[in-house]
Amino acid sequence: RRIILMGSVAGGGDPAAIAASLDERITAAVPFNFGGPQPETPYPLPPDAENAFEYADSGSWESTRNLRLSCRDGFLPWVIVGSIAPRYLIYAHEFSWDREHDPVWRRLRRIYAGFYGLPDSLDYTTGFGVLQGRPPQASHCNNIGATHRERIHAALKRWFQIPSGPSEEYQKRLPPEDLICLGDELIRELKPQNLHTLICRLGHERALLSRAELGRLKAEQRLGRLQAKWESVLGPVQPGPPRTLSARRHADGPDGFDTEQIALETEPGITIPLLILKSSRLKTPRPVVLALGQAGKAGFLLERSGVIAGLLRGGAAVCLPDLRGTGETSSGAGRGRESADAAISSTALMLGETLVGARLRDVRGLLRYLRTRSDLDARRIAVWGDSLAAANAPDRDLRIPYGIQGAPSISEPLGGLLGLLTAVYEMDVRAVYARGGLIGFASVLQDQFCYLPHDVVIPGVLNTGDLCDLAAALAPRMVRLEGLVDGLNRRAPRNAVESEYKAARRAYTQAHASANFVLGDPADDSAAAQWLLKSLSGSERVR
Repeated sequence: RRIILMGSVAGGGDPAAIAASLDERITAAVPFNFGGPQPETPYPLPPDAENAFEYADSGSWESTRNLRLSCRDGFLPWVIVGSIAPRYLIYAHEFSWDREHDPVWRRLRRIYAGFYGLPDSLDYTTGFGVLQGRPPQASHCNNIGATHRERIHAALKRWFQIPSGPSEEYQKRLPPEDLICLGDELIRELKPQNLHTLICRLGHERALLSRAELGRLKAEQRLGRLQAKWESVLGPVQPGPPRTLSARRHADGPDGFDTEQIALETEPGITIPLLILKSSRLKTPRPVVLALGQAGKAGFLLERSGVIAGLLRGGAAVCLPDLRGTGETSSGAGRGRESADAAISSTALMLGETLVGARLRDVRGLLRYLRTRSDLDARRIAVWGDSLAAANAPDRDLRIPYGIQGAPSISEPLGGLLGLLTAVYEMDVRAVYARGGLIGFASVLQDQFCYLPHDVVIPGVLNTGDLCDLAAALAPRMVRLEGLVDGLNRRAPRNAVESEYKAARRAYTQAHASANFVLGDPADDSAAAQWLLKSLSGSERVR
Protein backbone atom coordinates (compact mmCIF):
# COMPACT_ATOMS: atom_id res chain seq x y z
CA ARG A 1 0.00 0.00 0.00
CA ARG A 2 3.04 2.28 0.10
CA ILE A 3 4.86 1.62 -3.21
CA ILE A 4 6.40 4.75 -4.72
CA LEU A 5 7.78 4.53 -8.28
CA MET A 6 10.20 7.18 -9.50
CA GLY A 7 11.49 7.35 -13.07
CA SER A 8 14.38 9.61 -13.95
CA VAL A 9 15.14 10.71 -17.50
CA ALA A 10 16.95 8.76 -20.23
CA GLY A 11 14.64 5.78 -20.11
CA GLY A 12 13.13 5.97 -16.64
CA GLY A 13 10.21 8.37 -16.75
CA ASP A 14 8.42 6.68 -19.65
CA PRO A 15 8.21 3.15 -18.20
CA ALA A 16 7.48 4.57 -14.75
CA ALA A 17 4.41 6.40 -16.04
CA ILE A 18 3.18 3.43 -18.03
CA ALA A 19 3.78 0.96 -15.19
CA ALA A 20 1.93 3.19 -12.72
CA SER A 21 -0.94 3.60 -15.17
CA LEU A 22 -1.33 -0.15 -15.57
CA ASP A 23 -0.58 -1.38 -12.03
CA GLU A 24 -2.81 -0.07 -9.25
CA ARG A 25 -0.46 -1.47 -6.60
CA ILE A 26 1.74 1.56 -7.27
CA THR A 27 0.55 4.19 -4.81
CA ALA A 28 2.55 7.17 -6.05
CA ALA A 29 4.48 7.91 -9.23
CA VAL A 30 7.14 10.47 -10.13
CA PRO A 31 7.67 10.18 -13.91
CA PHE A 32 10.12 12.69 -15.37
CA ASN A 33 9.69 14.12 -18.87
CA PHE A 34 6.59 12.17 -19.87
CA GLY A 35 3.16 13.41 -20.89
CA GLY A 36 3.92 17.10 -21.14
CA PRO A 37 6.62 19.42 -22.49
CA GLN A 38 9.90 17.68 -23.27
CA PRO A 39 13.46 19.00 -22.95
CA GLU A 40 13.36 19.55 -26.73
CA THR A 41 10.12 21.59 -26.49
CA PRO A 42 10.75 25.34 -26.90
CA TYR A 43 10.79 27.21 -23.58
CA PRO A 44 8.77 29.17 -22.76
CA LEU A 45 5.67 27.73 -24.41
CA PRO A 46 3.65 29.90 -26.82
CA PRO A 47 0.53 31.58 -25.42
CA ASP A 48 -1.68 29.35 -27.63
CA ALA A 49 -0.08 26.12 -26.38
CA GLU A 50 -3.53 24.65 -25.68
CA ASN A 51 -4.03 24.35 -29.43
CA ALA A 52 -0.42 24.14 -30.65
CA PHE A 53 1.03 21.61 -28.21
CA GLU A 54 2.09 18.19 -29.59
CA TYR A 55 -0.02 16.03 -27.29
CA ALA A 56 0.93 12.84 -29.12
CA ASP A 57 4.65 13.67 -29.04
CA SER A 58 6.55 12.69 -32.18
CA GLY A 59 7.77 9.38 -33.52
CA SER A 60 11.00 8.01 -32.08
CA TRP A 61 12.81 4.73 -31.53
CA GLU A 62 11.92 4.97 -27.80
CA SER A 63 8.91 2.69 -27.89
CA THR A 64 7.53 3.56 -24.43
CA ARG A 65 7.27 7.21 -25.44
CA ASN A 66 5.68 6.40 -28.79
CA LEU A 67 3.39 3.50 -28.06
CA ARG A 68 1.94 1.68 -31.02
CA LEU A 69 -1.70 2.66 -31.73
CA SER A 70 -1.52 5.49 -29.17
CA CYS A 71 -2.71 8.13 -31.66
CA ARG A 72 -5.28 5.92 -33.33
CA ASP A 73 -6.81 4.68 -30.08
CA GLY A 74 -6.38 7.80 -27.96
CA PHE A 75 -4.04 6.73 -25.15
CA LEU A 76 -1.66 9.64 -25.61
CA PRO A 77 1.17 10.22 -23.10
CA TRP A 78 -0.76 12.84 -21.12
CA VAL A 79 -3.74 10.47 -20.91
CA ILE A 80 -1.47 7.75 -19.52
CA VAL A 81 -0.18 10.12 -16.84
CA GLY A 82 -3.69 11.32 -16.07
CA SER A 83 -4.92 7.74 -15.64
CA ILE A 84 -2.70 7.36 -12.57
CA ALA A 85 -5.37 9.38 -10.71
CA PRO A 86 -6.67 9.26 -8.05
CA ARG A 87 -3.36 7.84 -6.80
CA TYR A 88 -0.56 10.26 -5.96
CA LEU A 89 1.32 11.90 -8.84
CA ILE A 90 4.31 14.24 -9.03
CA TYR A 91 4.47 15.76 -12.51
CA ALA A 92 8.22 16.06 -12.96
CA HIS A 93 10.36 18.11 -15.32
CA GLU A 94 14.11 17.94 -15.83
CA PHE A 95 14.60 21.60 -16.82
CA SER A 96 12.69 24.88 -16.62
CA TRP A 97 8.94 24.43 -16.83
CA ASP A 98 6.39 26.93 -18.13
CA ARG A 99 3.63 26.05 -15.70
CA GLU A 100 1.39 28.95 -16.73
CA HIS A 101 1.06 27.81 -20.35
CA ASP A 102 1.40 24.02 -19.99
CA PRO A 103 -1.91 22.59 -21.26
CA VAL A 104 -1.19 19.15 -19.80
CA TRP A 105 -0.80 20.57 -16.29
CA ARG A 106 -4.17 22.26 -16.72
CA ARG A 107 -5.70 18.90 -17.70
CA LEU A 108 -4.08 17.02 -14.83
CA ARG A 109 -5.45 19.56 -12.34
CA ARG A 110 -8.90 19.15 -13.83
CA ILE A 111 -8.66 15.37 -13.43
CA TYR A 112 -7.46 15.48 -9.83
CA ALA A 113 -9.44 18.47 -8.55
CA GLY A 114 -12.44 18.45 -10.88
CA PHE A 115 -13.09 14.74 -11.41
CA TYR A 116 -11.89 13.30 -8.08
CA GLY A 117 -11.90 16.27 -5.71
CA LEU A 118 -8.32 15.45 -4.68
CA PRO A 119 -6.19 18.47 -5.59
CA ASP A 120 -3.63 17.63 -2.91
CA SER A 121 -2.88 14.24 -4.53
CA LEU A 122 -1.19 16.07 -7.42
CA ASP A 123 2.12 17.91 -7.16
CA TYR A 124 5.03 18.83 -9.40
CA THR A 125 8.77 19.30 -9.39
CA THR A 126 10.95 21.15 -11.82
CA GLY A 127 14.56 21.93 -12.59
CA PHE A 128 16.17 24.96 -14.20
CA GLY A 129 17.88 25.92 -17.43
CA VAL A 130 17.36 24.26 -20.80
CA LEU A 131 18.62 21.14 -22.57
CA GLN A 132 21.47 22.93 -24.34
CA GLY A 133 22.89 24.20 -21.05
CA ARG A 134 25.43 22.42 -18.88
CA PRO A 135 25.70 22.32 -15.11
CA PRO A 136 25.62 24.59 -13.23
CA GLN A 137 23.54 26.51 -15.79
CA ALA A 138 21.06 23.63 -16.25
CA SER A 139 19.75 20.88 -13.97
CA HIS A 140 20.21 17.69 -15.98
CA CYS A 141 18.90 14.71 -14.01
CA ASN A 142 20.13 11.41 -15.37
CA ASN A 143 19.71 10.74 -11.69
CA ILE A 144 17.10 12.77 -9.81
CA GLY A 145 19.01 15.82 -8.64
CA ALA A 146 18.94 17.79 -5.39
CA THR A 147 16.92 20.59 -6.99
CA HIS A 148 14.22 18.16 -8.10
CA ARG A 149 14.17 16.33 -4.75
CA GLU A 150 13.15 19.35 -2.70
CA ARG A 151 9.48 19.28 -3.71
CA ILE A 152 9.52 15.47 -3.87
CA HIS A 153 10.57 15.33 -0.21
CA ALA A 154 7.81 17.74 0.77
CA ALA A 155 5.13 15.80 -1.09
CA LEU A 156 6.19 12.39 0.25
CA LYS A 157 6.27 13.76 3.79
CA ARG A 158 2.73 15.08 3.32
CA TRP A 159 1.38 11.90 1.72
CA PHE A 160 3.33 9.18 3.52
CA GLN A 161 4.72 10.93 6.60
CA ILE A 162 8.26 10.15 5.49
CA PRO A 163 10.40 12.38 7.77
CA SER A 164 13.10 13.30 5.30
CA GLY A 165 14.45 16.36 3.59
CA PRO A 166 17.62 17.55 1.96
CA SER A 167 19.48 17.42 5.26
CA GLU A 168 18.19 13.96 6.15
CA GLU A 169 18.73 12.13 2.89
CA TYR A 170 19.97 8.58 3.20
CA GLN A 171 23.41 8.50 1.59
CA LYS A 172 24.81 5.05 2.37
CA ARG A 173 26.29 3.51 -0.76
CA LEU A 174 26.01 -0.28 -1.05
CA PRO A 175 28.26 -2.61 -3.04
CA PRO A 176 26.55 -4.17 -6.11
CA GLU A 177 26.54 -7.67 -4.62
CA ASP A 178 24.35 -6.45 -1.73
CA LEU A 179 21.76 -5.18 -4.20
CA ILE A 180 21.38 -8.38 -6.22
CA CYS A 181 17.92 -9.86 -5.69
CA LEU A 182 18.47 -12.97 -7.80
CA GLY A 183 21.50 -14.77 -6.39
CA ASP A 184 23.22 -17.91 -7.62
CA GLU A 185 21.16 -20.24 -5.41
CA LEU A 186 17.85 -18.79 -6.61
CA ILE A 187 19.03 -18.91 -10.23
CA ARG A 188 19.76 -22.64 -9.87
CA GLU A 189 16.31 -23.19 -8.36
CA LEU A 190 14.22 -21.08 -10.77
CA LYS A 191 16.28 -21.59 -13.95
CA PRO A 192 15.26 -18.20 -15.42
CA GLN A 193 15.45 -17.72 -19.18
CA ASN A 194 16.42 -14.69 -21.21
CA LEU A 195 13.47 -12.60 -22.37
CA HIS A 196 14.34 -13.03 -26.04
CA THR A 197 14.33 -16.81 -25.55
CA LEU A 198 10.79 -16.73 -24.16
CA ILE A 199 9.60 -14.33 -26.87
CA CYS A 200 11.18 -16.46 -29.61
CA ARG A 201 9.40 -19.56 -28.35
CA LEU A 202 6.08 -17.70 -28.10
CA GLY A 203 6.49 -16.31 -31.63
CA HIS A 204 7.31 -19.75 -32.99
CA GLU A 205 4.24 -21.24 -31.31
CA ARG A 206 1.97 -18.54 -32.72
CA ALA A 207 3.37 -18.96 -36.22
CA LEU A 208 2.77 -22.73 -36.03
CA LEU A 209 -0.81 -22.18 -34.86
CA SER A 210 -1.48 -19.87 -37.80
CA ARG A 211 0.13 -22.37 -40.20
CA ALA A 212 -2.02 -25.17 -38.83
CA GLU A 213 -5.14 -23.02 -39.22
CA LEU A 214 -4.29 -22.35 -42.87
CA GLY A 215 -3.62 -26.06 -43.41
CA ARG A 216 -7.16 -26.95 -42.37
CA LEU A 217 -8.65 -24.72 -45.07
CA LYS A 218 -9.31 -25.69 -48.65
CA ALA A 219 -6.71 -24.50 -51.13
CA GLU A 220 -9.00 -21.86 -52.61
CA GLN A 221 -9.69 -20.42 -49.13
CA ARG A 222 -6.10 -20.16 -47.91
CA LEU A 223 -5.03 -17.18 -49.93
CA GLY A 224 -8.02 -15.08 -48.87
CA ARG A 225 -7.44 -15.98 -45.24
CA LEU A 226 -3.75 -15.13 -45.50
CA GLN A 227 -4.55 -11.77 -47.11
CA ALA A 228 -6.94 -10.90 -44.26
CA LYS A 229 -4.47 -11.93 -41.56
CA TRP A 230 -1.63 -9.90 -43.04
CA GLU A 231 -3.82 -6.85 -43.52
CA SER A 232 -4.68 -7.04 -39.81
CA VAL A 233 -1.02 -6.40 -38.95
CA LEU A 234 0.07 -4.30 -41.94
CA GLY A 235 -2.73 -1.78 -41.77
CA PRO A 236 -4.67 -0.71 -44.87
CA VAL A 237 -3.28 -2.25 -48.07
CA GLN A 238 -5.97 -1.36 -50.61
CA PRO A 239 -4.58 1.19 -53.09
CA GLY A 240 -6.35 4.27 -54.32
CA PRO A 241 -6.52 5.34 -57.96
CA PRO A 242 -3.08 6.49 -59.14
CA ARG A 243 -2.66 9.83 -60.89
CA THR A 244 0.12 10.80 -63.30
CA LEU A 245 1.57 14.15 -62.29
CA SER A 246 4.21 14.35 -65.00
CA ALA A 247 5.81 12.17 -67.67
CA ARG A 248 8.85 12.77 -69.83
CA ARG A 249 10.14 10.38 -72.50
CA HIS A 250 13.68 10.14 -73.82
CA ALA A 251 13.27 8.18 -77.03
CA ASP A 252 15.61 5.78 -78.78
CA GLY A 253 18.84 6.09 -76.85
CA PRO A 254 22.20 4.93 -78.22
CA ASP A 255 21.44 1.32 -77.30
CA GLY A 256 17.95 1.35 -78.78
CA PHE A 257 16.21 1.83 -75.42
CA ASP A 258 13.55 4.33 -74.38
CA THR A 259 13.54 5.93 -70.93
CA GLU A 260 10.48 7.46 -69.31
CA GLN A 261 10.61 9.62 -66.20
CA ILE A 262 7.24 9.62 -64.44
CA ALA A 263 5.91 11.18 -61.23
CA LEU A 264 2.96 9.11 -60.01
CA GLU A 265 0.70 10.12 -57.14
CA THR A 266 -0.44 6.97 -55.35
CA GLU A 267 -2.23 8.80 -52.51
CA PRO A 268 -2.87 12.47 -51.79
CA GLY A 269 0.52 13.96 -51.01
CA ILE A 270 2.50 10.81 -51.87
CA THR A 271 4.48 11.10 -55.11
CA ILE A 272 6.43 8.13 -56.46
CA PRO A 273 9.20 9.00 -58.94
CA LEU A 274 9.86 6.14 -61.34
CA LEU A 275 11.70 5.16 -64.49
CA ILE A 276 10.42 2.81 -67.17
CA LEU A 277 13.11 1.38 -69.45
CA LYS A 278 12.22 -0.57 -72.59
CA SER A 279 13.47 -1.39 -76.08
CA SER A 280 12.40 1.11 -78.70
CA ARG A 281 12.56 -1.57 -81.40
CA LEU A 282 9.75 -3.78 -80.14
CA LYS A 283 6.23 -2.81 -81.15
CA THR A 284 4.30 -5.53 -79.28
CA PRO A 285 3.36 -5.09 -75.61
CA ARG A 286 6.34 -6.01 -73.45
CA PRO A 287 6.38 -8.06 -70.26
CA VAL A 288 7.32 -6.03 -67.18
CA VAL A 289 9.81 -6.55 -64.35
CA LEU A 290 9.05 -4.31 -61.36
CA ALA A 291 12.23 -3.76 -59.29
CA LEU A 292 11.77 -2.94 -55.58
CA GLY A 293 14.34 -2.10 -52.93
CA GLN A 294 15.33 0.42 -50.29
CA ALA A 295 18.06 1.81 -52.57
CA GLY A 296 15.48 2.72 -55.23
CA LYS A 297 16.08 3.27 -58.91
CA ALA A 298 19.54 4.83 -58.51
CA GLY A 299 20.76 1.82 -56.53
CA PHE A 300 19.47 -0.64 -59.13
CA LEU A 301 21.05 1.31 -61.98
CA LEU A 302 24.38 1.53 -60.17
CA GLU A 303 24.65 -1.96 -58.68
CA ARG A 304 22.36 -4.14 -60.81
CA SER A 305 22.93 -2.70 -64.29
CA GLY A 306 23.91 -6.13 -65.65
CA VAL A 307 20.55 -7.64 -64.71
CA ILE A 308 18.69 -4.64 -66.13
CA ALA A 309 20.64 -4.82 -69.40
CA GLY A 310 19.92 -8.55 -69.71
CA LEU A 311 16.19 -7.97 -69.18
CA LEU A 312 16.08 -5.19 -71.77
CA ARG A 313 17.96 -7.26 -74.33
CA GLY A 314 15.52 -10.09 -73.66
CA GLY A 315 12.56 -7.89 -74.57
CA ALA A 316 11.24 -7.03 -71.09
CA ALA A 317 10.46 -3.56 -69.80
CA VAL A 318 11.95 -2.63 -66.42
CA CYS A 319 10.12 -0.37 -63.96
CA LEU A 320 12.25 1.28 -61.26
CA PRO A 321 10.20 3.18 -58.64
CA ASP A 322 11.22 5.09 -55.54
CA LEU A 323 8.47 4.07 -53.13
CA ARG A 324 7.83 6.40 -50.21
CA GLY A 325 10.94 6.58 -48.04
CA THR A 326 13.17 4.80 -50.56
CA GLY A 327 15.65 6.03 -53.13
CA GLU A 328 15.39 9.77 -53.69
CA THR A 329 12.33 10.02 -51.39
CA SER A 330 14.26 8.74 -48.36
CA SER A 331 15.51 11.07 -45.63
CA GLY A 332 19.09 10.31 -46.65
CA ALA A 333 20.29 10.64 -43.06
CA GLY A 334 21.08 7.05 -42.15
CA ARG A 335 18.94 4.06 -41.32
CA GLY A 336 19.74 3.52 -37.64
CA ARG A 337 17.56 3.83 -34.57
CA GLU A 338 17.92 7.62 -34.34
CA SER A 339 17.31 8.28 -38.03
CA ALA A 340 14.40 10.22 -39.52
CA ASP A 341 13.28 6.97 -41.17
CA ALA A 342 12.87 5.35 -37.74
CA ALA A 343 10.90 8.37 -36.49
CA ILE A 344 8.55 8.25 -39.49
CA SER A 345 8.07 4.51 -39.02
CA SER A 346 7.31 4.97 -35.33
CA THR A 347 4.75 7.65 -36.15
CA ALA A 348 3.05 5.27 -38.56
CA LEU A 349 2.80 2.66 -35.78
CA MET A 350 1.26 5.27 -33.46
CA LEU A 351 -1.35 5.93 -36.14
CA GLY A 352 -2.18 2.23 -36.58
CA GLU A 353 -0.25 1.67 -39.81
CA THR A 354 3.11 0.27 -40.88
CA LEU A 355 5.44 1.61 -43.53
CA VAL A 356 5.53 -1.86 -45.08
CA GLY A 357 1.76 -1.66 -45.55
CA ALA A 358 1.97 1.89 -46.92
CA ARG A 359 4.65 0.87 -49.41
CA LEU A 360 2.59 -2.15 -50.42
CA ARG A 361 -0.22 0.30 -51.29
CA ASP A 362 2.30 2.23 -53.38
CA VAL A 363 3.27 -0.92 -55.29
CA ARG A 364 -0.32 -1.93 -55.88
CA GLY A 365 -1.20 1.57 -57.08
CA LEU A 366 1.79 1.46 -59.40
CA LEU A 367 0.60 -1.87 -60.83
CA ARG A 368 -2.78 -0.30 -61.50
CA TYR A 369 -1.03 2.33 -63.55
CA LEU A 370 1.13 -0.17 -65.47
CA ARG A 371 -1.95 -2.17 -66.43
CA THR A 372 -3.42 0.86 -68.20
CA ARG A 373 -0.51 1.12 -70.65
CA SER A 374 -0.95 -0.39 -74.09
CA ASP A 375 2.81 -0.82 -74.55
CA LEU A 376 3.06 -3.16 -71.53
CA ASP A 377 1.62 -6.67 -71.15
CA ALA A 378 -0.30 -6.73 -67.88
CA ARG A 379 -0.59 -10.51 -68.13
CA ARG A 380 3.17 -10.88 -67.75
CA ILE A 381 4.47 -9.08 -64.66
CA ALA A 382 7.31 -10.23 -62.38
CA VAL A 383 8.49 -8.56 -59.17
CA TRP A 384 12.21 -8.34 -58.43
CA GLY A 385 13.04 -7.44 -54.81
CA ASP A 386 16.66 -6.77 -53.97
CA SER A 387 18.93 -5.57 -51.17
CA LEU A 388 22.25 -3.78 -51.63
CA ALA A 389 23.16 -4.04 -47.93
CA ALA A 390 26.29 -6.04 -47.11
CA ALA A 391 25.69 -8.98 -44.78
CA ASN A 392 27.63 -9.26 -41.51
CA ALA A 393 30.37 -11.88 -41.42
CA PRO A 394 29.31 -15.14 -39.72
CA ASP A 395 32.25 -15.03 -37.28
CA ARG A 396 31.81 -11.39 -36.24
CA ASP A 397 30.83 -10.59 -32.65
CA LEU A 398 27.47 -8.84 -33.11
CA ARG A 399 26.74 -8.11 -29.43
CA ILE A 400 27.67 -4.47 -29.84
CA PRO A 401 26.25 -1.66 -27.65
CA TYR A 402 24.46 1.23 -29.30
CA GLY A 403 26.23 4.45 -30.10
CA ILE A 404 29.73 3.24 -30.92
CA GLN A 405 31.73 3.48 -34.10
CA GLY A 406 32.08 0.51 -36.40
CA ALA A 407 28.63 -0.89 -35.63
CA PRO A 408 27.52 -3.92 -37.68
CA SER A 409 25.53 -3.22 -40.82
CA ILE A 410 21.77 -3.55 -40.83
CA SER A 411 19.84 -5.53 -43.39
CA GLU A 412 17.55 -4.03 -46.03
CA PRO A 413 14.99 -6.79 -46.67
CA LEU A 414 12.22 -4.50 -47.89
CA GLY A 415 12.45 -5.48 -51.57
CA GLY A 416 12.06 -9.21 -51.01
CA LEU A 417 9.31 -8.70 -48.42
CA LEU A 418 7.32 -6.46 -50.76
CA GLY A 419 7.85 -8.90 -53.61
CA LEU A 420 6.16 -11.72 -51.69
CA LEU A 421 3.38 -9.50 -50.36
CA THR A 422 2.67 -7.98 -53.76
CA ALA A 423 2.24 -11.40 -55.32
CA VAL A 424 -0.06 -12.50 -52.47
CA TYR A 425 -2.40 -9.55 -53.09
CA GLU A 426 -1.99 -9.25 -56.88
CA MET A 427 -2.87 -12.52 -58.57
CA ASP A 428 -1.59 -11.52 -62.02
CA VAL A 429 2.01 -11.26 -60.77
CA ARG A 430 3.70 -14.17 -62.53
CA ALA A 431 6.87 -14.52 -60.47
CA VAL A 432 8.89 -13.22 -57.52
CA TYR A 433 12.68 -13.00 -57.54
CA ALA A 434 14.08 -11.87 -54.16
CA ARG A 435 17.71 -11.41 -53.22
CA GLY A 436 19.07 -10.52 -49.76
CA GLY A 437 15.67 -10.75 -48.06
CA LEU A 438 14.88 -11.86 -44.53
CA ILE A 439 14.67 -15.62 -43.95
CA GLY A 440 11.75 -14.98 -41.61
CA PHE A 441 10.61 -12.64 -38.84
CA ALA A 442 11.09 -15.40 -36.25
CA SER A 443 14.84 -15.12 -36.77
CA VAL A 444 14.74 -11.55 -35.40
CA LEU A 445 13.74 -12.97 -32.01
CA GLN A 446 16.58 -15.47 -31.72
CA ASP A 447 18.94 -13.00 -30.05
CA GLN A 448 18.59 -9.90 -27.88
CA PHE A 449 20.39 -8.00 -30.64
CA CYS A 450 18.98 -7.47 -34.11
CA TYR A 451 20.08 -5.58 -37.21
CA LEU A 452 16.82 -4.80 -38.95
CA PRO A 453 15.61 -1.32 -39.96
CA HIS A 454 12.72 0.04 -37.90
CA ASP A 455 10.52 0.60 -40.96
CA VAL A 456 10.43 -3.13 -41.77
CA VAL A 457 9.07 -4.05 -38.34
CA ILE A 458 5.49 -5.38 -38.40
CA PRO A 459 4.12 -5.76 -34.85
CA GLY A 460 2.23 -9.03 -34.37
CA VAL A 461 3.43 -10.46 -37.66
CA LEU A 462 4.01 -13.98 -36.33
CA ASN A 463 0.29 -14.24 -35.59
CA THR A 464 -0.06 -14.54 -39.38
CA GLY A 465 2.60 -17.23 -39.80
CA ASP A 466 5.88 -16.11 -41.38
CA LEU A 467 7.45 -15.35 -44.74
CA CYS A 468 7.57 -19.03 -45.65
CA ASP A 469 3.76 -19.05 -45.53
CA LEU A 470 3.62 -16.22 -48.05
CA ALA A 471 5.87 -18.22 -50.37
CA ALA A 472 3.73 -21.33 -49.92
CA ALA A 473 0.59 -19.39 -50.83
CA LEU A 474 2.08 -18.48 -54.23
CA ALA A 475 2.30 -22.07 -55.52
CA PRO A 476 2.44 -22.83 -58.44
CA ARG A 477 3.72 -19.38 -59.47
CA MET A 478 7.48 -19.05 -59.88
CA VAL A 479 9.44 -17.95 -56.77
CA ARG A 480 13.22 -17.69 -56.38
CA LEU A 481 14.72 -16.64 -53.03
CA GLU A 482 18.47 -16.04 -52.84
CA GLY A 483 21.01 -14.89 -50.26
CA LEU A 484 18.53 -14.71 -47.37
CA VAL A 485 19.74 -13.18 -44.09
CA ASP A 486 18.72 -13.66 -40.46
CA GLY A 487 17.81 -11.12 -37.80
CA LEU A 488 21.49 -10.35 -37.20
CA ASN A 489 21.98 -9.66 -40.93
CA ARG A 490 24.14 -12.74 -41.40
CA ARG A 491 23.78 -14.91 -44.47
CA ALA A 492 21.48 -17.76 -43.45
CA PRO A 493 23.04 -21.22 -43.94
CA ARG A 494 21.51 -23.37 -46.66
CA ASN A 495 20.24 -26.01 -44.22
CA ALA A 496 18.53 -23.32 -42.11
CA VAL A 497 16.82 -21.89 -45.20
CA GLU A 498 15.63 -25.33 -46.32
CA SER A 499 14.29 -26.07 -42.85
CA GLU A 500 12.48 -22.73 -42.64
CA TYR A 501 10.80 -23.19 -46.03
CA LYS A 502 9.70 -26.82 -45.68
CA ALA A 503 6.04 -25.79 -45.79
CA ALA A 504 6.62 -23.86 -49.03
CA ARG A 505 8.40 -26.81 -50.65
CA ARG A 506 5.53 -29.06 -49.64
CA ALA A 507 2.97 -26.67 -51.17
CA TYR A 508 4.85 -26.60 -54.47
CA THR A 509 5.17 -30.39 -54.49
CA GLN A 510 1.42 -30.74 -53.93
CA ALA A 511 0.83 -28.28 -56.77
CA HIS A 512 3.06 -30.40 -59.05
CA ALA A 513 5.33 -27.38 -59.51
CA SER A 514 8.47 -28.26 -57.52
CA ALA A 515 10.74 -26.72 -60.17
CA ASN A 516 9.00 -23.36 -59.76
CA PHE A 517 10.33 -22.85 -56.21
CA VAL A 518 14.07 -22.17 -55.94
CA LEU A 519 16.21 -21.47 -52.87
CA GLY A 520 19.87 -20.66 -53.33
CA ASP A 521 22.85 -18.36 -53.23
CA PRO A 522 22.81 -15.08 -55.21
CA ALA A 523 23.01 -15.75 -58.95
CA ASP A 524 25.18 -13.73 -61.31
CA ASP A 525 23.54 -10.98 -63.35
CA SER A 526 23.06 -13.12 -66.44
CA ALA A 527 21.42 -16.00 -64.56
CA ALA A 528 19.13 -13.61 -62.67
CA ALA A 529 17.98 -11.95 -65.90
CA GLN A 530 17.45 -15.31 -67.63
CA TRP A 531 15.33 -16.65 -64.75
CA LEU A 532 13.11 -13.56 -64.79
CA LEU A 533 12.73 -13.71 -68.57
CA LYS A 534 11.83 -17.39 -68.37
CA SER A 535 9.16 -16.64 -65.78
CA LEU A 536 7.59 -14.14 -68.21
CA SER A 537 7.70 -16.32 -71.31
CA GLY A 538 4.36 -17.31 -72.85
CA SER A 539 1.11 -15.41 -72.73
CA GLU A 540 -0.93 -17.70 -70.49
CA ARG A 541 -1.63 -16.71 -66.91
CA VAL A 542 -0.09 -18.81 -64.15
CA ARG A 543 -2.53 -19.70 -61.38
